[in-house]
Amino acid sequence: MIIDNLPVEIDLETLLKLAGYSDERPAPKRLVTVAERVIEQARTLAHPRAVYEVHETAHAADGAVLLGKGRFTGKILNRVLEGSDLAAVYAVTLGPELDAEASRYAAGGDVLSSVLLDTVGTLVLAKASIAFVGRVFEAQAAPRGCVVTLPFGPGQCRWDLSEQRVLFDLIKPTRIGIALTDTFLMIPKKSVSGILGIGKSDEVFTSSPCQLCHRKDCPGRTMFEIMGAPR
Repeated sequence: MIIDNLPVEIDLETLLKLAGYSDERPAPKRLVTVAERVIEQARTLAHPRAVYEVHETAHAADGAVLLGKGRFTGKILNRVLEGSDLAAVYAVTLGPELDAEASRYAAGGDVLSSVLLDTVGTLVLAKASIAFVGRVFEAQAAPRGCVVTLPFGPGQCRWDLSEQRVLFDLIKPTRIGIALTDTFLMIPKKSVSGILGIGKSDEVFTSSPCQLCHRKDCPGRTMFEIMGAPR
């Protein structure tokens, strides 16, 4: 299933917070001016889309999770999907335009605009992912009287990035313009993939996967904090 035009609101305050500024450490005026400009650009350059498929979950004796014809390993994924009867395998992308403009800025020597536009892209992708989770809840979980887990994807919390290939084989993200490199990275860069469980509220794991991981120096923890999710 493909979802087009995921709704995303971009605000200056959150962007500056993501860039490391706060009331105690205010951003320079020139930076704020550039930030406002790239936010406006992002509104026309980013085109959030998603593709997903829902599969019944099964847990193998060796700890692997079976979804359709896909077999995924990893103790944290097994725990995240514990109690979920179904799981949505998905990918979300902003398309190539924002990446291309950030690269154009960098090539022209405008490092500040490049970095800020890239940071806006990170923020938009995170918000698009949240909007996607809401859509899955409305379409797949709520009608069944269920809730959804927080999403979890290859490369997070030591989940082997090579299993991105298994995920791609299940949902074919090329349908929304996402390609996979030989090193299992996604193109466009502003793309994300993962799995979220669907199950009864008293059975599913509804906390952040970060609670199952001991890694502290992870960008995901910072993003969860900024977006207001539990860590």
